[in-house]
Amino acid sequence: MFRQERPTETGLLDPATARVQWVRTGRHILAPQWSPDGTRLLLTINDKESGSTAIGILTAADRQFRSYPVDAKEFRCTDYCFFTWSRDGSEVVFQQTDLGGTISEAVRHPRRGLSSSPRPTAIR
Repeated sequence: MFRQERPTETGLLDPATARVQWVRTGRHILAPQWSPDGTRLLLTINDKESGSTAIGILTAADRQFRSYPVDAKEFRCTDYCFFTWSRDGSEVVFQQTDLGGTISEAVRHPRRGLSSSPRPTAIR
């Protein structure tokens, strides 16, 4: 749960008590996703001021939050990184741009292309 008046916290609703417990997770949280087993919440953290990206994992049972910085030089994303869980929940995965390509999705990629149409570009 996110609230504008609590921009640095993420709320977890306890269904047994109907109470929200707030955990400090930082600003600029994107794309929260529950792990396949429902025990952890994965947060994509983008710091607009520094340009840094991190993986955040919030464990539901004990409300523990850990942040893992991502080396943007080694693991480069196009525009924004959005992290997700692997199918079994043992790893975090994300889309990655090749190191020789451009960073912006607004620039045509030599392999995948970019369409001026609002429809997705066909992959051939």
